[in-house]
Amino acid sequence: MKEDIKVSIIIPVYGVEKYISQCLESVINQSYENIEIIVVNDGTKDNSMKIVEEYLLDERIKIINKENGGLASARNRGIEEATGEYIYFLDSDDWIEVNTIEVLVEESNNLDIIYSNFWYFDEKNQKKRKNKEKIKSNMSMTGEYLLGYSTEIMVWNKIYKKSFLEEKQLRFLEGIIHEDEEFTFKCYMNSPQVKYIDIYTYTYRINRENSIMNDIKNKEKIENNQKILDAIFEKYSTSTVNVPKKSVVNTMMETSTRSFPSRNCCLIV
Repeated sequence: MKEDIKVSIIIPVYGVEKYISQCLESVINQSYENIEIIVVNDGTKDNSMKIVEEYLLDERIKIINKENGGLASARNRGIEEATGEYIYFLDSDDWIEVNTIEVLVEESNNLDIIYSNFWYFDEKNQKKRKNKEKIKSNMSMTGEYLLGYSTEIMVWNKIYKKSFLEEKQLRFLEGIIHEDEEFTFKCYMNSPQVKYIDIYTYTYRINRENSIMNDIKNKEKIENNQKILDAIFEKYSTSTVNVPKKSVVNTMMETSTRSFPSRNCCLIV
Protein backbone atom coordinates (compact mmCIF):
# COMPACT_ATOMS: atom_id res chain seq x y z
CA MET A 1 0.00 0.00 0.00
CA LYS A 2 1.32 3.45 -0.93
CA GLU A 3 0.81 4.99 2.51
CA ASP A 4 3.36 7.72 1.75
CA ILE A 5 0.86 9.42 -0.58
CA LYS A 6 -1.29 11.89 1.31
CA VAL A 7 -4.85 12.50 0.09
CA SER A 8 -6.85 15.62 0.94
CA ILE A 9 -10.59 14.93 1.14
CA ILE A 10 -12.60 18.13 0.63
CA ILE A 11 -16.14 18.17 2.05
CA PRO A 12 -18.21 21.35 1.52
CA VAL A 13 -20.98 21.67 4.12
CA TYR A 14 -24.28 23.49 3.81
CA GLY A 15 -27.67 22.39 5.12
CA VAL A 16 -26.85 18.71 5.58
CA GLU A 17 -27.49 18.04 9.27
CA LYS A 18 -29.49 14.97 8.31
CA TYR A 19 -26.64 13.41 6.31
CA ILE A 20 -23.27 14.72 7.53
CA SER A 21 -22.73 11.99 10.15
CA GLN A 22 -23.00 9.20 7.60
CA CYS A 23 -20.61 11.08 5.34
CA LEU A 24 -17.98 11.67 8.04
CA GLU A 25 -18.26 8.13 9.41
CA SER A 26 -17.43 6.79 5.96
CA VAL A 27 -14.35 9.02 5.80
CA ILE A 28 -12.80 8.59 9.24
CA ASN A 29 -13.09 4.81 8.92
CA GLN A 30 -11.16 4.60 5.66
CA SER A 31 -8.74 1.69 5.43
CA TYR A 32 -6.22 4.16 3.99
CA GLU A 33 -5.23 6.40 6.90
CA ASN A 34 -2.89 8.99 5.35
CA ILE A 35 -5.62 11.52 4.69
CA GLU A 36 -6.55 15.01 5.74
CA ILE A 37 -10.26 15.82 5.98
CA ILE A 38 -11.00 19.40 5.00
CA VAL A 39 -14.52 20.38 6.04
CA VAL A 40 -15.48 23.68 4.41
CA ASN A 41 -18.34 25.36 6.25
CA ASP A 42 -20.04 27.32 3.48
CA GLY A 43 -22.02 29.48 5.89
CA THR A 44 -24.50 26.76 6.82
CA LYS A 45 -27.40 27.88 9.02
CA ASP A 46 -28.47 24.52 10.41
CA ASN A 47 -26.77 22.23 12.94
CA SER A 48 -24.38 20.61 10.47
CA MET A 49 -21.24 22.12 12.00
CA LYS A 50 -22.28 21.20 15.55
CA ILE A 51 -22.37 17.60 14.33
CA VAL A 52 -18.98 18.00 12.62
CA GLU A 53 -17.48 19.29 15.89
CA GLU A 54 -18.37 15.98 17.53
CA TYR A 55 -15.75 14.35 15.29
CA LEU A 56 -12.86 16.68 16.08
CA LEU A 57 -11.14 14.07 18.24
CA ASP A 58 -9.88 12.83 14.87
CA GLU A 59 -6.95 15.17 14.35
CA ARG A 60 -7.05 14.67 10.59
CA ILE A 61 -10.15 16.89 10.42
CA LYS A 62 -9.60 20.55 9.58
CA ILE A 63 -12.50 23.04 9.57
CA ILE A 64 -12.54 26.04 7.24
CA ASN A 65 -15.26 28.62 7.91
CA LYS A 66 -16.34 30.97 5.12
CA GLU A 67 -19.29 33.05 3.99
CA ASN A 68 -21.81 31.28 1.81
CA GLY A 69 -20.58 31.23 -1.77
CA GLY A 70 -21.87 27.96 -3.16
CA LEU A 71 -20.39 24.54 -3.84
CA ALA A 72 -17.81 25.71 -6.38
CA SER A 73 -16.54 28.41 -4.02
CA ALA A 74 -16.24 25.92 -1.14
CA ARG A 75 -14.36 23.42 -3.29
CA ASN A 76 -11.97 26.10 -4.52
CA ARG A 77 -11.22 27.11 -0.94
CA GLY A 78 -10.59 23.48 -0.10
CA ILE A 79 -8.10 23.17 -2.95
CA GLU A 80 -6.20 26.17 -1.61
CA GLU A 81 -6.01 24.64 1.86
CA ALA A 82 -5.11 21.11 0.74
CA THR A 83 -1.65 19.77 1.54
CA GLY A 84 -2.06 16.32 0.03
CA GLU A 85 -0.47 15.02 -3.15
CA TYR A 86 -3.93 14.08 -4.37
CA ILE A 87 -7.33 15.72 -3.83
CA TYR A 88 -10.69 13.96 -3.45
CA PHE A 89 -14.03 15.78 -3.52
CA LEU A 90 -16.87 14.36 -1.40
CA ASP A 91 -20.35 15.87 -1.20
CA SER A 92 -21.57 16.06 2.39
CA ASP A 93 -24.85 14.24 1.73
CA ASP A 94 -23.09 11.25 0.14
CA TRP A 95 -20.81 8.52 1.45
CA ILE A 96 -17.94 6.31 0.34
CA GLU A 97 -16.89 2.69 0.81
CA VAL A 98 -14.36 1.86 3.50
CA ASN A 99 -11.65 1.10 0.90
CA THR A 100 -12.37 3.96 -1.52
CA ILE A 101 -9.20 5.96 -1.03
CA GLU A 102 -7.05 2.83 -0.79
CA VAL A 103 -8.35 1.55 -4.14
CA LEU A 104 -7.72 4.85 -5.92
CA VAL A 105 -4.26 5.43 -4.44
CA GLU A 106 -3.14 1.90 -5.28
CA GLU A 107 -3.85 2.64 -8.95
CA SER A 108 -2.38 6.16 -8.96
CA ASN A 109 1.13 5.47 -10.34
CA ASN A 110 1.77 9.21 -10.73
CA LEU A 111 -1.29 9.63 -12.99
CA ASP A 112 -3.21 12.92 -12.98
CA ILE A 113 -6.74 11.58 -12.44
CA ILE A 114 -7.91 8.17 -11.22
CA TYR A 115 -11.60 7.41 -10.93
CA SER A 116 -14.00 4.59 -10.14
CA ASN A 117 -17.67 3.72 -10.50
CA PHE A 118 -20.56 4.64 -8.22
CA TRP A 119 -24.12 3.94 -7.08
CA TYR A 120 -27.14 6.22 -7.15
CA PHE A 121 -29.16 6.18 -3.94
CA ASP A 122 -32.74 7.45 -4.34
CA GLU A 123 -33.81 9.21 -1.15
CA LYS A 124 -37.50 8.85 -2.07
CA ASN A 125 -37.70 5.09 -2.49
CA GLN A 126 -34.52 4.23 -0.56
CA LYS A 127 -33.26 2.12 -3.44
CA LYS A 128 -29.75 1.84 -4.81
CA ARG A 129 -28.82 1.35 -8.46
CA LYS A 130 -25.51 1.08 -10.24
CA ASN A 131 -24.13 3.63 -12.65
CA LYS A 132 -23.27 1.99 -15.99
CA GLU A 133 -19.89 3.19 -17.19
CA LYS A 134 -18.83 2.58 -20.79
CA ILE A 135 -15.09 3.12 -20.44
CA LYS A 136 -12.85 0.05 -20.27
CA SER A 137 -11.51 -0.66 -16.82
CA ASN A 138 -7.83 -0.55 -15.82
CA MET A 139 -6.89 1.34 -18.96
CA SER A 140 -4.78 4.49 -18.87
CA MET A 141 -5.95 7.11 -21.34
CA THR A 142 -5.65 10.79 -22.08
CA GLY A 143 -8.24 13.39 -21.23
CA GLU A 144 -8.34 14.20 -24.93
CA TYR A 145 -9.63 10.69 -25.61
CA LEU A 146 -12.42 11.14 -23.05
CA LEU A 147 -13.60 14.39 -24.66
CA GLY A 148 -14.95 12.39 -27.56
CA TYR A 149 -16.29 9.53 -25.47
CA SER A 150 -19.48 9.30 -23.43
CA THR A 151 -18.21 9.08 -19.88
CA GLU A 152 -19.58 10.52 -16.66
CA ILE A 153 -18.60 14.02 -15.55
CA MET A 154 -18.86 13.89 -11.75
CA VAL A 155 -15.85 15.12 -9.78
CA TRP A 156 -16.53 13.25 -6.55
CA ASN A 157 -15.49 9.73 -7.60
CA LYS A 158 -11.95 10.75 -8.52
CA ILE A 159 -8.61 11.67 -7.05
CA TYR A 160 -6.80 14.54 -8.76
CA LYS A 161 -3.09 15.17 -8.54
CA LYS A 162 -2.83 18.58 -6.90
CA SER A 163 0.25 19.55 -8.91
CA PHE A 164 -1.77 18.99 -12.11
CA LEU A 165 -4.54 21.30 -10.88
CA GLU A 166 -1.98 23.92 -9.84
CA GLU A 167 0.12 23.74 -13.00
CA LYS A 168 -2.95 24.09 -15.24
CA GLN A 169 -4.59 26.64 -12.89
CA LEU A 170 -7.77 24.57 -12.71
CA ARG A 171 -10.55 25.76 -10.44
CA PHE A 172 -14.34 25.51 -10.36
CA LEU A 173 -16.40 28.16 -12.11
CA GLU A 174 -18.34 29.93 -9.38
CA GLY A 175 -21.91 31.16 -9.61
CA ILE A 176 -23.36 28.19 -11.52
CA ILE A 177 -24.91 24.80 -10.78
CA HIS A 178 -23.60 21.55 -12.27
CA GLU A 179 -20.09 22.96 -11.91
CA ASP A 180 -18.79 19.40 -12.21
CA GLU A 181 -19.31 19.45 -15.97
CA GLU A 182 -17.37 22.61 -16.65
CA PHE A 183 -14.53 21.51 -14.36
CA THR A 184 -14.30 17.99 -15.82
CA PHE A 185 -14.23 19.11 -19.44
CA LYS A 186 -11.69 21.80 -18.55
CA CYS A 187 -9.51 19.15 -16.93
CA TYR A 188 -9.73 16.83 -19.93
CA MET A 189 -8.80 19.63 -22.33
CA ASN A 190 -5.45 19.82 -20.55
CA SER A 191 -4.74 16.23 -21.68
CA PRO A 192 -4.13 14.63 -18.30
CA GLN A 193 -3.23 10.96 -17.90
CA VAL A 194 -6.39 9.28 -16.62
CA LYS A 195 -7.26 5.80 -15.40
CA TYR A 196 -10.68 4.26 -14.73
CA ILE A 197 -11.26 1.37 -12.31
CA ASP A 198 -14.54 -0.53 -12.51
CA ILE A 199 -15.08 -0.77 -8.77
CA TYR A 200 -18.05 0.82 -6.99
CA THR A 201 -16.65 3.14 -4.33
CA TYR A 202 -19.10 6.05 -3.99
CA THR A 203 -22.81 6.45 -3.25
CA TYR A 204 -24.47 9.52 -4.75
CA ARG A 205 -27.72 10.56 -3.09
CA ILE A 206 -30.49 11.83 -5.39
CA ASN A 207 -33.98 13.27 -4.83
CA ARG A 208 -33.24 14.48 -1.32
CA GLU A 209 -35.29 17.16 0.42
CA ASN A 210 -34.12 20.80 0.20
CA SER A 211 -31.69 20.02 -2.61
CA ILE A 212 -31.00 22.99 -4.87
CA MET A 213 -31.32 20.66 -7.86
CA ASN A 214 -35.01 20.15 -7.09
CA ASP A 215 -35.76 23.89 -7.05
CA ILE A 216 -34.18 25.03 -10.31
CA LYS A 217 -36.67 26.24 -12.92
CA ASN A 218 -36.28 25.32 -16.60
CA LYS A 219 -35.29 28.86 -17.61
CA GLU A 220 -32.55 28.89 -14.98
CA LYS A 221 -31.34 25.48 -16.15
CA ILE A 222 -31.05 26.68 -19.74
CA GLU A 223 -29.19 29.85 -18.71
CA ASN A 224 -26.88 27.81 -16.50
CA ASN A 225 -26.19 25.29 -19.25
CA GLN A 226 -25.30 28.12 -21.59
CA LYS A 227 -22.77 29.51 -19.11
CA ILE A 228 -21.14 26.10 -18.86
CA LEU A 229 -20.99 25.67 -22.63
CA ASP A 230 -19.56 29.16 -23.10
CA ALA A 231 -16.84 28.45 -20.53
CA ILE A 232 -15.99 25.13 -22.17
CA PHE A 233 -15.78 26.72 -25.63
CA GLU A 234 -13.56 29.50 -24.31
CA LYS A 235 -11.15 26.88 -23.03
CA TYR A 236 -11.51 24.84 -26.23
CA SER A 237 -10.51 27.82 -28.38
CA THR A 238 -7.11 28.02 -26.66
CA SER A 239 -6.50 24.30 -26.23
CA THR A 240 -4.50 22.00 -28.48
CA VAL A 241 -6.81 19.00 -28.27
CA ASN A 242 -7.44 17.21 -31.54
CA VAL A 243 -11.16 16.61 -31.00
CA PRO A 244 -13.86 18.24 -33.18
CA LYS A 245 -15.95 20.87 -31.40
CA LYS A 246 -19.13 19.03 -32.34
CA SER A 247 -17.87 15.87 -30.63
CA VAL A 248 -17.20 17.82 -27.43
CA VAL A 249 -20.75 19.23 -27.50
CA ASN A 250 -22.31 15.82 -28.15
CA THR A 251 -20.28 14.24 -25.37
CA MET A 252 -21.28 16.95 -22.93
CA MET A 253 -24.99 16.68 -23.74
CA GLU A 254 -25.05 12.89 -23.55
CA THR A 255 -23.06 12.63 -20.34
CA SER A 256 -25.03 15.44 -18.70
CA THR A 257 -28.37 13.80 -19.46
CA ARG A 258 -27.14 10.41 -18.23
CA SER A 259 -25.50 11.71 -15.05
CA PHE A 260 -28.27 14.18 -14.20
CA PRO A 261 -31.45 12.53 -15.57
CA SER A 262 -33.76 15.42 -14.63
CA ARG A 263 -31.62 17.99 -16.32
CA ASN A 264 -32.94 20.07 -19.25
CA CYS A 265 -30.13 20.01 -21.82
CA CYS A 266 -31.26 22.83 -24.13
CA LEU A 267 -28.05 24.53 -25.25
CA ILE A 268 -27.23 27.27 -27.74
CA VAL A 269 -24.26 26.12 -29.79
